[in-house]
This record gives sequence, structure tokens and C-alpha cells, in this order.
Amino acid sequence: FPVFFRRARHTHIYVPTDKHSEMGQKDVDEPSEVSLWVKYTIFAFNFLFWIIGCALLGVGLYAEFDKGWENLKQSFSTDPAIILIIIGTLIFLIGFCGCLGALRENTVLLKIFVWSVGIIFLLEIVAAVLAFVFRDEVTSEIEKLVDKTIKQYRRDDDLRNLIDFTQEFFECCGGKNQNDWDSNEYFNCSSPSPEACGVPFSCCMTADERINSQCGYDVRSPTGNDAHIWKDGCFDSVVSWAKSNLILIASIALTIAVLQIFAIGCGCGLISSIKRQEDTY
Repeated sequence: FPVFFRRARHTHIYVPTDKHSEMGQKDVDEPSEVSLWVKYTIFAFNFLFWIIGCALLGVGLYAEFDKGWENLKQSFSTDPAIILIIIGTLIFLIGFCGCLGALRENTVLLKIFVWSVGIIFLLEIVAAVLAFVFRDEVTSEIEKLVDKTIKQYRRDDDLRNLIDFTQEFFECCGGKNQNDWDSNEYFNCSSPSPEACGVPFSCCMTADERINSQCGYDVRSPTGNDAHIWKDGCFDSVVSWAKSNLILIASIALTIAVLQIFAIGCGCGLISSIKRQEDTY
């Protein structure tokens, strides 16, 4: 193997013994200082994430190829398939470095793994602090992004499914309210479309109503009936859901942070063990 992928070898040294002190030195094998528990824990940890990365990357590529790449530039920031591809690729590469680095006891790959996880961990902390300090600006940017996704509703199947799921799960309609759908060219009240002055079926309150995909037609017109449409916007609904599930969200965030710190610690420990072993020959 090239030196980049070469495994650290066990040291072969000569040590004197009492029994053979007058006859010379005995050739013995020194036991490896590398902890097998740490080594294979890192390998298993990264193998799992490598599989997850492969799955996300595969789903993203399949979705993107299925709908074509024509509108990629127009909807890059709002395309769920592209987001899956980016996240899947990142997890795949980090998991690959961690797996191979631990299995082959390669310090270069392990350092790439440790630094990558460390940088991601720091970026998460910085993002959380900045989001709290500049929450008004962040809210404004999110509103712009939501408005952009509403405009792209009929142009991207993946995005449409994501919006429908969000509105059904959080029992909401639009960003601030149902009138946000007026920014979509199909639901705009001046549109010649039969969906004019309407909302997507996912804004309807009950599953029985949503079976009829036209349940949201004409509900925003002066003569329309919006009694069966959710009135709350998704911003308020998501915030309300987050407040009522704060313990769950905090537990998930804490678990992710602990796993990242654990991975960094194990990686650093394995690198130190490998270096101590290499220094003996």
C-alpha cells in the first residue's frame, strides 16, 4: 500500500532477560499500545455514519436525476435534493476518513476526521450564538426563503412535498398566514389558473378534506369559504411546537453534541496511541 494508507506496524525489538543476560538478547514482540476498544469503536461509529451518508447521497442523486437538472440554478437554495446531496457527501467523506483511518491506523486520515468534526462542532456553536444575537435578521432571512419556496411550489416536486408535509404536520398555512400564497403565480388572485385565490390542499384541516385536492380552491376570494383552512402561519406554528417540545429538542441537540465530543476525544486518543507506538521504532 502507499504510505498514505499504510497501517502502523507492531514494533519488533530486542530486550534483555535475566535468564539470557549472559547469552545475549532475546527477540520478542512488544504488544501494541493501540486500544482495540477505541479503534473499533471509532470504526463502528464512522461506518454507521458512512452508511447514512451513502443513503442520503443516493436519495438526493436519484431525486435530482429523476426530475432533471434544468432548473438547478433557479432553485439551488430551495431544492431539497441538492441539500441531501451536499449533506450526504459531507457525511460520506468524513465517515470514510474515520473508518479507513481507524482500520488502517492512519494518522493522516484520523486527523482529517477529527478536524472535520471539530470544525463542524464549532460552526454549530457559532451559528447558534449568531442566530440568537441577530434573531431579527435571521427571522427576516427565513421569511425571504419561505417566500421563495412558496413561489417555487409548482416547479419542484420535492419542494412541494416538503411544504405539504410541513403544513399538514404543523397545522398551518403559508409563512405568516394563508395570504402568503398570493405570491405564487398559480394561487395569485389575478391568475387565470383554476387555483386562483386558493391555497394548497395541505392547508385543509382534516385528512378527509385533503383527499379532495381541490379543497383549497377559491378560499381566499371575497366569496370563498375558508372555515376549513388553517388560519395560523407556519412561523407561529413552528415556534409554538418548539416551545412545547423544548425538552425533546434540547435532548437531541445535547446528544448530537456529546457524540461529536466523544468522536473527537476517541480520535485524538487513537492518534496519540499510534504515535507512541511509532516512536518505539
